[in-house]
Amino acid sequence: MAASTRPYHPAFAFPGVVAVLSLLAGHALSRAAALQDWRFGTIAAIGGIVTLLTSNRQGSTFVAGFCILFAGIGIAQQSNLTAYDKAAFNIIESQTGNNSRNFTVRGRVAVSPQRTRTGWLIYLAQDTMIRGRGAPVQVGGMIAASVRAETMGDGSIPVIGDVVEATGELRELSHVPGAGDPGNWMRARGAVAQLFVSHGKPFTLQPSSSRSSQLLRLSAQASVSCERAIRAALPEPQAALLMSLTIGKTHLLSDEQRTSFRRTGLLHLFSVSGLHTMLVGGILVWLLRVLGFRPWIRFAVMIAALAFFATLVGMASPVIRAALLLILYESRQLLRRPIEPLSALGSVATILLLLSPRLPYQVDFQMTFLCAVALVLMAQWSVALKMAVGRRLGWGWRSRIVSDSLQLFVASCVIQVILIPIYANQFGEVSLISPIANMLLLQLASLLVIAGFVSLAFIPIMPFLAIPSLALLKWPLGLLEWGTAILAKPDFVVMALPNWSLFMTGTLYLLLTCSAFVRFHGQRSPRRSPWRFVPVAMAVAMLLCAQPFLARGDGKLHVWFLDVGQGDATLVQFPDRSTLLVDAGPQRTARELPAMIRSRGVQRLNSVIATHADADHIGGMNEVLEAIPADILLVGGSLAETNQFRDLESTVREKYIPVATALRGGEFTNSDGHVRVTFLHPTSEFSSNASETNKASVVTRIDFAGRSILLMGDAGWEAEWSMIHDSQHLAADVLKLGHHGSNTSSSDLLVDEVRPTIAIISCGKNNSYRHPSFEVLDRLKERSITTYRTDNDGTIHLSVEPTGEIHVEATRLAGESLR
Repeated sequence: MAASTRPYHPAFAFPGVVAVLSLLAGHALSRAAALQDWRFGTIAAIGGIVTLLTSNRQGSTFVAGFCILFAGIGIAQQSNLTAYDKAAFNIIESQTGNNSRNFTVRGRVAVSPQRTRTGWLIYLAQDTMIRGRGAPVQVGGMIAASVRAETMGDGSIPVIGDVVEATGELRELSHVPGAGDPGNWMRARGAVAQLFVSHGKPFTLQPSSSRSSQLLRLSAQASVSCERAIRAALPEPQAALLMSLTIGKTHLLSDEQRTSFRRTGLLHLFSVSGLHTMLVGGILVWLLRVLGFRPWIRFAVMIAALAFFATLVGMASPVIRAALLLILYESRQLLRRPIEPLSALGSVATILLLLSPRLPYQVDFQMTFLCAVALVLMAQWSVALKMAVGRRLGWGWRSRIVSDSLQLFVASCVIQVILIPIYANQFGEVSLISPIANMLLLQLASLLVIAGFVSLAFIPIMPFLAIPSLALLKWPLGLLEWGTAILAKPDFVVMALPNWSLFMTGTLYLLLTCSAFVRFHGQRSPRRSPWRFVPVAMAVAMLLCAQPFLARGDGKLHVWFLDVGQGDATLVQFPDRSTLLVDAGPQRTARELPAMIRSRGVQRLNSVIATHADADHIGGMNEVLEAIPADILLVGGSLAETNQFRDLESTVREKYIPVATALRGGEFTNSDGHVRVTFLHPTSEFSSNASETNKASVVTRIDFAGRSILLMGDAGWEAEWSMIHDSQHLAADVLKLGHHGSNTSSSDLLVDEVRPTIAIISCGKNNSYRHPSFEVLDRLKERSITTYRTDNDGTIHLSVEPTGEIHVEATRLAGESLR
């Protein structure tokens, strides 16, 4: 009889979770099928509604209709986004052509601008107009405008609703999968192109007069006031740390600070997220409760405070998620009804996804919701752990310290496991010391966040107390920084996660889902069987057992020609997983390059080659050597007195990296001797020429399994003739053209001598040098040489099997193979 009184099917114990999973399934199905017509999703949603209206609420058909409804909505959303982005991309392509400079863009600010190290990143709405040489054209997609701080003029900060007009260079977003590439971050927010606003060019701002924009402008001014107070009270390292912890200004962190917090798994502290929102909202509600305010007054004040806090930190999605959860939690007292945490979390996610369909592709959204799900699922385990410690140690303060530390440790372990796929995709690694670091330092960081917000609250009330109270945080902030640096120092604190596949991600989440359902079933069972923890144990065991096999390598030679714009960077991974980096691209992509390397499972560079001293080849070398340990640096060509090379020499001395010269005839092999790396240029005569760095560029040949890859650097005709005259072994299957495909390299004589089947050109989209040359492209076409270009094809991945088979995969092309 009890079963017949249930109003809904048992699957609806967590309706919000069912809804959000169905939405995500619809998005995935639409992407897999490459649907660009929203009508498919609409038909499915209508079918789901009809099923809901005609079926019994206790039957499985009702559940199926519910799932079909939200899956149909997800299909319609993603199909609409795909078609919208494609249309906008075609407009950008047709407008830029072979020239991306001197475009004037006029549009309305769509989301809160993001602060960067050099200025601001402003997202302009989808009705943005661009004007080049012809009439203005509406883009139909967001434009991300990069504006230097000095270009902002009077220092006013744009807010949502303002109209901005700027002139600069319009570029397509880069296409580097994962790897922390900013192009992916912008694309996930709806941007289709990036405008680099030219310094000294006209930049105008027309403030909006709406009340919401005025409120946003007020919060932006409050953020600036907070920044000034913190800078006045604390030295630069501690000031940057506190501003990152409280108001989300992570651009101020130094590279050393960022690396330490990343390696210890504490980088999440700088994402102004649920932790900050819960602390701010929780303290406010507690104070109002202590002061005796009624529930509805507490509720109204909390909503107003959370709204202002969200605008203060830039309306980040984790903040909105946590604020909505707090509002739901407090509303239960007004409604006098219980709220299931997991169902509330799913409902909030569903609401946000319905309002903003791009959220599933934003990493901060993924991480914050997965963390929240993990904490909700292990809430019962935390209570059981606390009870077990209390029974053994009593119920005093010692027991509380032990139980709280163990709860934090277990929570950190679970969160680390559930976030492994995201870490693998974004950083290519996972922190092994994160649980210990969180147990030791998370409480200190939480106290600093609370103390920082309390001190900043004095600014509008009692400004004379703000700076002294902030100054008191100098030593605790120093302790947090020192503790993180100590924990991050050993090499073993991070584990590389190469070759992480979609299958492993699905297997991990399937096991964790099974664990959640078994745990939920155990809640209703009178017997608390330890078997309900088996799926989690299986998930962790799977990762630990799979890692040694992944670390052995797959027996292939992997070469990535990285898309770094107008520059050169080639990453080579040998079959024994030792690595070689040839050049490091220009300064513009320097901050992204370490993440691009780590995302491919590389934690150490066994050899690094700086072919010559040009900025487009070693501009990012400093950042790479600072972030990733290197065993040896091989330099060639003229040691020209350039600023880039002087900075590189300074970094090499600080890191105690041995330096050797790469000259013709030099060679080395990997550990098993299956791969041979040979230097074909320069000779000592070319290397001593300080006036022409390109003539002295290193030319590298890589041989494996009967196949050869020739990397020409920036070597020109003189170097080519010298190698041919000295009977160097130049025949190769793959030729990476010299000097980005310029007509000063890749002569007819060289191409006929090499006789390649595949040619690679590394160059930037619409670059001012007009690389590659039409003359060189025609030369390759006449000889039927398959050509790949990083400006058109993105990052190019070439792999050589032990049998000699060559596979080529480009970011924007289907995989091809050559036998």
